Amino acid sequence: MVFGWPVVVKPVIGSGSMYTYTIGNREEVLSFFEGPEVEWFRRNRYQIIAEEYIAMKGDYHCDAIIRNGRVIFSVLQRYFSPLLEYTGTWDRSWSTRRMRVTP
Repeated sequence: MVFGWPVVVKPVIGSGSMYTYTIGNREEVLSFFEGPEVEWFRRNRYQIIAEEYIAMKGDYHCDAIIRNGRVIFSVLQRYFSPLLEYTGTWDRSWSTRRMRVTP
């Protein structure tokens, strides 16, 4: 599959947007693979996948409480802005980061 820039890079196994990065061009790819961000993937031996970045106006999530196989509470909510728009403002619980190339 061939697609243009930007791309989204993330672990094959994961949840939410933990360790998910938006990479804008070839130089940022090289910086990513030479930088500390990729160490988590190496340390945990997780494969990395790249996907086409899709700009969106809304990003939603659904939370639920399930007891004995039955949904007893659920809520659908919209994030204030899509998670991939954040530039490293979350740490660990949501560690979505935007790669920046420093000269």
